[in-house]
Amino acid sequence: MLDEIDKLILSYLTKNSRISSLEIRKQINNLGFAITDRAVRHRIAGLVKKKIVLGYSTILNPELTTNNKVNRTILLKFKFSKNSENLVKLLREYIQESSFCIYASKLNGDFDCMYHFVLDSIEQ
Repeated sequence: MLDEIDKLILSYLTKNSRISSLEIRKQINNLGFAITDRAVRHRIAGLVKKKIVLGYSTILNPELTTNNKVNRTILLKFKFSKNSENLVKLLREYIQESSFCIYASKLNGDFDCMYHFVLDSIEQ
């Protein structure tokens, strides 16, 4: 079970995965909680051990890293029918095998899936 401090730590890590435990401690202390830098590090290690934090990632600026490439983010909302399960499975397999899809995620809410594609541009 996550307590209020764990939730705050996760909130700060979500915004900036490279934030230092010292900075997290300062932010949490400013909210009226008493915690040490060492305790923050211990809690983060516990969140990793419990598999609440699965890893850290880097988000690249596509304008600077993908020369002559077209970047597109696609949000999908499925209209379900009797063969939808099979069609979604085929789409998932196609996306996993593609070289142009650099990010894929199942979503909850208004959309069902999100994909990010990087494609070679067609120069004219």
